Amino acid sequence: MLRLNRILQSMELTVGTIIVLGMLILVTVNVFLRYIAGYPLMWADEVSCFALIGITFLSIPYLFSRGEHVALTLLQNKMSLKMKNAAAIGINILIMLCFAVLYPSCLRCIKFLTPSPALRLNLAYIFILLPVSYALMIYHGTCNIIRVLRTERCGPEAK
Repeated sequence: MLRLNRILQSMELTVGTIIVLGMLILVTVNVFLRYIAGYPLMWADEVSCFALIGITFLSIPYLFSRGEHVALTLLQNKMSLKMKNAAAIGINILIMLCFAVLYPSCLRCIKFLTPSPALRLNLAYIFILLPVSYALMIYHGTCNIIRVLRTERCGPEAK
């Protein structure tokens, strides 16, 4: 399970990097075409927005799986190791429950999305990343809990 977690992390990072690189190239080309040539690509802004959505919904699970997401650590810094591990497990369970509750309604809402203005692309093709991201969050949360339990049982060097 943890091996699959590392494979998913690598895929999320690779796809996210490709999206960022593509977005950088597209925006740079569009700036050149707009200000130098005078003929901007009308669809470039829309594709950039879609790329930003993709980056967001792929980076959240990636950062969560590595424990690099936004966290309030003020209390955790004052806890013992056993309490930190219990808090980490509780937080991961809470996050997983939130995404599990949101998952069905997210799938229902995707059916009602309309085509995009410039490309006439059904937005469901873009926002399908939302339930995929939720599923990845649930999976990574499970792996985080296993990692904490394994560390707790074997000591800090078991990471």
